[in-house]
Amino acid sequence: MRTTALIAAALALGSLGVTSNVPAQGLDLEALRWKHRPLLLFAPSPAAPLAQKLREGLKAAAAEVVDRDMVVIEVYGERLASLDGEELPPGTAEALQRRLGVAEGASVVVLLGKDGGEKLRTHSADLGAVFALIDTMPMRRREMAVGGGGAAPR
Repeated sequence: MRTTALIAAALALGSLGVTSNVPAQGLDLEALRWKHRPLLLFAPSPAAPLAQKLREGLKAAAAEVVDRDMVVIEVYGERLASLDGEELPPGTAEALQRRLGVAEGASVVVLLGKDGGEKLRTHSADLGAVFALIDTMPMRRREMAVGGGGAAPR
């Protein structure tokens, strides 16, 4: 059944190759806590090399992203932000940059854990390193022990 769910998720990919049940009617990072691991991509534009490489990697690794309960937030400049391919309201991009201390025009990837804490800040699109880091986290280890992704016991 888990494999079927992963295949269904992979087939239902949005523009990033990831889907979620998180509504894209604004973004409250606190609402994601204990449910998802946000991966935030900050870049000057969707054409930036880091953005292109990361999006390609996310499409190729969609099942792994879903299995790790990740959501992808893209922030381009101060005006454009999206959650799993769905555009977020005006002001979201600037608020995320301010909250995470990312300078306008910077190209950076930030991983937040389910606990809401920053786990990684990098200029690399290496998803293998991101997945490896997630897999060392205590909450993820518990998830794997009980059969994969999904909300961890609290």
